[in-house]
Amino acid sequence: MTHKTLSARKKKGVPSYHKIMITERLADEIITFAKETEKLRRECKLPYIFLVKRQGCKPSMLNMNYYISMINKLIEMYDIRSIEGELWNFTNRQYRKTLAVTLIENGATIEELAYWLGHLNRSTAALYYAEVRAKKLEEMNTEFFKKQFDLLIDNEQLGVRSKSF
Repeated sequence: MTHKTLSARKKKGVPSYHKIMITERLADEIITFAKETEKLRRECKLPYIFLVKRQGCKPSMLNMNYYISMINKLIEMYDIRSIEGELWNFTNRQYRKTLAVTLIENGATIEELAYWLGHLNRSTAALYYAEVRAKKLEEMNTEFFKKQFDLLIDNEQLGVRSKSF
């Protein structure tokens, strides 16, 4: 069964990311394309790799459906599989989730998030904020309590003896 959302993946005990191995050739092709479009990205002040500039038109990102179909063709061409051995299927939801988290982590407002994701109602975009904030809070709490534990209980109390040289 495909796990489409982070919460569904957590409930199933599946990692919240896809670990995909690609060939060195594909990695080289992506790096080459990124280098070829670097000047265009600088001119447009955009970080996106997959920009298109047609003569007489402003630069823009690829059409999303076309972009997803091209990514899936590359996945099929290079036989990119998940660690479970299944052919990976890139979806619009995976892209949108990554975009939302990246925007939030880089300081985007709820209004900006709603705009970029095409939400008509800012409360829908706020759901992404709530999820990312909860995850960040979880990470911060884990780090905080680990530091507190390390301060309160040292190696001697745990029975760990250090070797002296």
